[in-house]
Amino acid sequence: MSLDKAPLAGQQAAATEAHDETDGTRAGVSTRRVSSAFIFWCSLGALANVPFLGIQELPQLFVGILGLVQAVRAYWTSGGQRITAPGMYMVASGLFIFFPAIYLFFDDPILHGRVDYVAAVNIAYWSQLGLFYFFWQQKDARRNKVRPISDRRVTHWGMFAGGLLVIIGLLLVNSPLAQFGFDDGASFAGIALLAVSSFRREARLTVWAYLLVIAAFLIYMQFVFAGFGRLQIGALGITIAAAAAHRWRGRAVKLALLASFPPVLSYLAASRVAFSGSLNPNQSASVTGLESAIGPFVRFAELIHLDSVNEITHTGVHTFYAAAVALIPRQIWPTKPIGFGAELGDFFRPDLLGRGHSEAALFQGEWVFAFGALIGLGLFIPVLGLMVAWLDKAAFRASRIAGSSRLEVLEMTALLILSASITDLIWGGSFTYVSRVGPRLICLFAVFLVFGWHVTRAQGYERLRRNARKTTL
Repeated sequence: MSLDKAPLAGQQAAATEAHDETDGTRAGVSTRRVSSAFIFWCSLGALANVPFLGIQELPQLFVGILGLVQAVRAYWTSGGQRITAPGMYMVASGLFIFFPAIYLFFDDPILHGRVDYVAAVNIAYWSQLGLFYFFWQQKDARRNKVRPISDRRVTHWGMFAGGLLVIIGLLLVNSPLAQFGFDDGASFAGIALLAVSSFRREARLTVWAYLLVIAAFLIYMQFVFAGFGRLQIGALGITIAAAAAHRWRGRAVKLALLASFPPVLSYLAASRVAFSGSLNPNQSASVTGLESAIGPFVRFAELIHLDSVNEITHTGVHTFYAAAVALIPRQIWPTKPIGFGAELGDFFRPDLLGRGHSEAALFQGEWVFAFGALIGLGLFIPVLGLMVAWLDKAAFRASRIAGSSRLEVLEMTALLILSASITDLIWGGSFTYVSRVGPRLICLFAVFLVFGWHVTRAQGYERLRRNARKTTL
């Protein structure tokens, strides 16, 4: 009797797993049905563009506020308890598009030239609605629960390997590899692996697990972070928060992350002023430290205007090709194409040509620069929509696997890094994303080659032997 029940139990377990996988797919993939919420936000967007009291710039403020509210709502609802890849995009759009639009309505300290903020914020708002409701909207967020890792050997190894990567990052700070970003890449990947291994454990967490991750983060801040690229600190903080989100009741971590943005932004702005002041004693008193957060939106608005008057020679896929080969050292390939930031530097500041100057104009701006507003933004929406939807679906499936091998834990960590670094993509474009994410993933792959390859291969052979034995019986 027991022999008959065993296959039945196995079939029921398989059916349950298949049911979870089906629901997970539904939870991670957008619905094609146009929801009433989409119509609601479209109606508000249309009303926000009606000039009030004859003030032509008011739509910039109204659409900026509306876009920020919609971004926060989408971040909150996407994935339930999880912090998802679409949620990361919403965080980035709020910080680098809608907050600047609101800020610049009251004060424009870095006006470069002819800009069209109203057009720029509207393009961002309507494209955000299209992305969320046609590619990312989830049918059921209640089933977005993370499965813990029960094998302590795997989590202990992940914590050890993560700590080792942090130490390697410290050792690489003054090495030749630092110029390629491997000091930051090793430390960032190590902290991400440490967080995943610590917070995905089945056992009840103690305060020491949190202190260990916080200590690694502070070490990164103090000894690895060089002062430039403050967005990397934000991406690392989001990575840690996303790894820990499922350990807290409800959406406490989501709320905490959301509440942290104003003070963190203020702190980073103040630290930027102090850092740039140490490099330039004659720094203007008008510097706020927010220029790097606001500047990309300003440049994007400039590109929209310049494209409308045919003053841009479009580069096609050139900047995307440059991103694809970004990790090849220029010492090996001296004529390697420059990235989008350098292209913008040469375009807007030809007086600084050859001095390594670069700028940012949002990921949307890269598509405008490449193909023009109409074609570029028409391509931007489906490309980014499908890419983020795939990433979110992969991350959801990774949250449901048992994590019974070192490879699976490394996969979870890699997907988390790819998702959290969407902020880099939106802020600076494809070259920034690849040049920052690439070293992190390479360091994870190196850990797999050194510590995980032979173990994963042995586990595969053991599974094959067990399956063969079952089939024979």
